[in-house]
Amino acid sequence: RSLAKMVFSVIDINEETRAAGEVLLPHFLQAASLYDPDVTGGALLLGIKGVTVISHGSSSARAIVSSIAVAAECAQRNVVDHMQEAVTDAS
Repeated sequence: RSLAKMVFSVIDINEETRAAGEVLLPHFLQAASLYDPDVTGGALLLGIKGVTVISHGSSSARAIVSSIAVAAECAQRNVVDHMQEAVTDAS
């Protein structure tokens, strides 16, 4: 949020920066959605036995659903096995 406040304060300096902001704002909003906690769901932990997603206690239902979807996709794609192979090959 503080980054957003800074961006908006810079955009609102003068007519030139406001014009640039009109062009860039949709792109900033799209990038910001990548960091929306409801979209990301939580922190992904990949261990030697499986996948875990840790979410904040105040996470919304949408965030929990996103967390479950990420964990399921990692399990379906055998991400942990691929990581074990990569570590073994690098040793």
